[in-house]
Amino acid sequence: MKKNFTQRLILPIFALVFSLAAQAQTSWSDHADKGRSSAPAQAADEATEMFLGYCDVTATIYEQDGLSLDHDARIGAGIVIPKEVIAKYQGALITAMYVGWDDPNGTSSYQCFVRENNFNGEDIASAKGTVWFGWNRIDLEPVAIGDVDRLCVGFYTNVKKGVCSIPWLYPYNQPNSIYLFDGSTDDQGNELWYDMHQMEGFKSLAVMLVISDPDGRFNNMVDVTKFRGNTVVWRDTELWADLGLVNIGSNSVSSVTVNTAINGDEMGNVVYLEESIQNSLGATVQVPIYCLGSGAHDVKIVEVNEQPLANPIVIKHEMIGVPQELENAYTFSPLIEMFVSEEDDRSVTDFTKYFLPGFRPYSSQMNLVFHHIDDQFMWGDNEDLVQMLTLCNNDSSVIYVPSFTVNRSYYTEYLAELPNSPFHYGTPFPEVVDPMWAGIISQPTFATVDVNARFINDNNNIEIEVSGDIAEDVMPEGEDLYLTVYLMEKEVVSQDQKMFNQSNKTFYYGEYTHPNIIRDILTPYWGESLGTGEGEYKMTFTANVYPEYDPSKMYVVAFLNRGVEKGALNHQVINSTNFNIPAPESVNAISNNPEAVIYVNDGVVYINGSADVEVYTVAGARIANNNLSNGVYIARVGNIVAKVSVR
Repeated sequence: MKKNFTQRLILPIFALVFSLAAQAQTSWSDHADKGRSSAPAQAADEATEMFLGYCDVTATIYEQDGLSLDHDARIGAGIVIPKEVIAKYQGALITAMYVGWDDPNGTSSYQCFVRENNFNGEDIASAKGTVWFGWNRIDLEPVAIGDVDRLCVGFYTNVKKGVCSIPWLYPYNQPNSIYLFDGSTDDQGNELWYDMHQMEGFKSLAVMLVISDPDGRFNNMVDVTKFRGNTVVWRDTELWADLGLVNIGSNSVSSVTVNTAINGDEMGNVVYLEESIQNSLGATVQVPIYCLGSGAHDVKIVEVNEQPLANPIVIKHEMIGVPQELENAYTFSPLIEMFVSEEDDRSVTDFTKYFLPGFRPYSSQMNLVFHHIDDQFMWGDNEDLVQMLTLCNNDSSVIYVPSFTVNRSYYTEYLAELPNSPFHYGTPFPEVVDPMWAGIISQPTFATVDVNARFINDNNNIEIEVSGDIAEDVMPEGEDLYLTVYLMEKEVVSQDQKMFNQSNKTFYYGEYTHPNIIRDILTPYWGESLGTGEGEYKMTFTANVYPEYDPSKMYVVAFLNRGVEKGALNHQVINSTNFNIPAPESVNAISNNPEAVIYVNDGVVYINGSADVEVYTVAGARIANNNLSNGVYIARVGNIVAKVSVR
């Protein structure tokens, strides 16, 4: 037999004062219903408190300045409850309302309302009564929650001059300003009243709607706060995803049934929770899902406590399913992208002290790229910052420097993530890297990416050829992959890195050897479309060589990823690689041309009066022909090559 019970739904109200003197509500009398309760009374023996949080304040009623009034008036406040909140309880009866406020004397009369759609709409349910200090219950004429876009919920009260009936409106930081009682007592049984001004973060008043549910339809209910799962996975296997749940029913939640479906195929399991989720509370649980192919899957919560939901919760989760038979045909190399800044001393500390020691044993298996934010090594016009914003759907609140991404997507085996982004703000300690790396390297792949590069045109350019193949019948139909190519340089020395001196606890700018920097991006920032989701591909690029480059330290990082339109958590890197460019041959043949007149003036080499001279270090690296420091160089113009000493 189903139990009858009553629910109380807690909704936050931002209390905003308004005067209704000019809008007299003469049809509403000041009928008083004497009664006092210092804490919320149970509406029935089987009543259960229901807390619905995160209701957006989308409308207010007659907003004023929020100060105590200097005249007798009628004031009130209200919120609009959006459809996505009330839809879960459609058909339930609103029978009463609780509110937790009053003036210290408890003399105000009170009236509440619950209306559909707009403030001036039909008066669905109302009641009048004297409001006392503490929690107060006002019984309403029962009204069913219908299929409406929103509910307007609020209250009116008559106030006297100089008395503030809504505590939030009382001037801050004054004795006896906002006092509420939650039912707590001390060891002697005395009631404990709390000054809400002293409670950090208190910005709203609670209004509870009492909802009757004689059929028990809302016993077993949950809402989803987040869902995070792997997106490039082995096909036809059981996977695990993080599911955030909040209990919005009356019973504690001990199990959920989760099904995964695509194209008519469906699989699922009952998940029994190690600890039940109590009413109004939430938890993150791991649930099994299944990859049944490539494309958008429906992850569905169909039962709570093994009782079917009238309206199953459906979450769209896109996965690329890689057939198991490709496991030995392709090798995956992860892409780790670090976002750092010379203006942030943590860039050095986090990487050198924590990140590098743990990942050094795996350095040959991964490709590490540093993105510099707002410093001399930032590539392009804020492109690195644009990339960070794009990765997190332009939510700047989840951008932290330093931070890093792994394959530009989220995987449940990794460190704690920033909300709605693939960034990881926790620097991994060496002891946690082994299990972390096991999760990273286990991502399957179905494509290759190979690079060949060489210096050309008298070492003034670099020619880069990228090729590979993509397995058939893996990518979702009609979707391309994109190729991104970075020209990199390793071990770049800077004198402008912000440092922290542990001995005297001061900051300074000093020398730091950056592990690598991006010298050039040879494709569009988010990649060049390959124009196909399968088969062989080849692309050729030419990069310029500039005097500040060290040719002996140049290399290429190339990777395949999904397009930017896939969204913040679906830019997956399918595979990546790196290639060390062979350094150009040293220019060390010395000319005996008797017509060559060679001299140095102010750090510039001249041959036969011309400064249009190529200058190389003795190791063969070309450098700018200006401001040459003391040392030996090799100079060339045309067919004349000579060793030059600068003093």
